[in-house]
Amino acid sequence: MKTIKFNIHKEEAKKRIIEYGKKYNFRISKWSGNLILLNESTDSFSSEEFEQTTIVFFKDNEILYTLIKEGRKTNFPVLFSQHFTKRAFTKILNQTTIEPQKSYFSAFFNEL
Repeated sequence: MKTIKFNIHKEEAKKRIIEYGKKYNFRISKWSGNLILLNESTDSFSSEEFEQTTIVFFKDNEILYTLIKEGRKTNFPVLFSQHFTKRAFTKILNQTTIEPQKSYFSAFFNEL
């Protein structure tokens, strides 16, 4: 599990993570108390449909999160997904105001 610390109220952090999930069309399958699960379909070249789940657990002033990805044994894309997720979560949990973005990938590639 990875850890990200933040300086905002825990309820505000939960709200931001849920807004992030809705913005990027994650399926928020279960969230309660201190746990949020964000599910998304993964692009796969097979006829099977796989999902990636981001598990976010809230403590006082930090989150613990990890990604679980269904699929083949060689699962290199999850390494990149963890990096992108950490970057996105860190940004939304540490900004003072929520900034609108065009989309996840356009924001990543057009950032100066």
